[in-house]
Amino acid sequence: MGDSFPLQVDSATAVPLSLGRARFASIEQGIVLLAMQWVCAWHGCTKPGIELEVHHLRSYLDGGETSLDNLILLCREHHRCNNDRRDGAGGKGYFTKDSRTGAVRHHPARGGPARETATYHYRRAPGQRVHDPPLFEDSA
Repeated sequence: MGDSFPLQVDSATAVPLSLGRARFASIEQGIVLLAMQWVCAWHGCTKPGIELEVHHLRSYLDGGETSLDNLILLCREHHRCNNDRRDGAGGKGYFTKDSRTGAVRHHPARGGPARETATYHYRRAPGQRVHDPPLFEDSA
């Protein structure tokens, strides 16, 4: 009873894209994340998808769900730079994602402004270009 969650599925294939409280992302979620990012979400990192790990923005241990809204891809080096407790311990910051725009930001451990991912390869990923303005304006 208390373990229920809404199931988000792909409308074309019915493959689950939100796994509720599952510990690990599914292969299908990984494929969608690769299409959304192409490279590590750390600003300036260009490590390709084959070298990336799935990261929960809100830690699984703190109740974070395994859904596309709560997942990003990071290379191993930058995955280790994350502090799930968001308290700056160990000189490590944390990541957030804007629910409206999908923009990923890294918040430094010692405060200061969050830095948005602006790598060229990241911005050119198909999932990032979905938010681009239309090529042609509707003249109706």
